[in-house]
Amino acid sequence: MITLEDFQSQPIIAAEVVSEPNNFGLLGGHNNVWANVEEQEFTFETLGDEVRIRAWPVEYDWNYGDGTTRSTMTAGNSVPEEDWLMVETPTSHVYEETGDYNLVLTTRFNGDYSVNGGPWIPIAGQATVNSEPHLISIWRSDNRLVDGTCEEDPSAWGCQ
Repeated sequence: MITLEDFQSQPIIAAEVVSEPNNFGLLGGHNNVWANVEEQEFTFETLGDEVRIRAWPVEYDWNYGDGTTRSTMTAGNSVPEEDWLMVETPTSHVYEETGDYNLVLTTRFNGDYSVNGGPWIPIAGQATVNSEPHLISIWRSDNRLVDGTCEEDPSAWGCQ
């Protein structure tokens, strides 16, 4: 029988945290992040038996680095570039202050095992795997309307 401790000791690869645009976002925008993770399988021998273990992600605990957390059943996904910062996703986050934040993701995996090619048996409990912190820089954006060119007015906003 494979225990939760046995399951947790497997070399389960942590999810890669991805943000768009790459590693930065805007204050007040829906900063989209998601987890890049797949089902994994491990095989080893113990006491002359071949044991196969499968692990698949089922839940994601997001810590956005600003004191805000969220749990989702989805890894999230990329969105079209024209929707960056505009469209809320199940894994996006709105930051209320500029700065650098270390986003940390804990992924929960369910699993089962098979001995010598026998039936798959569920493993009681979930393995948890922490991703490497993902640094995201949140910037403030100011929009201004300008009239003319810097050649016409070298002292105008944005010309110096």
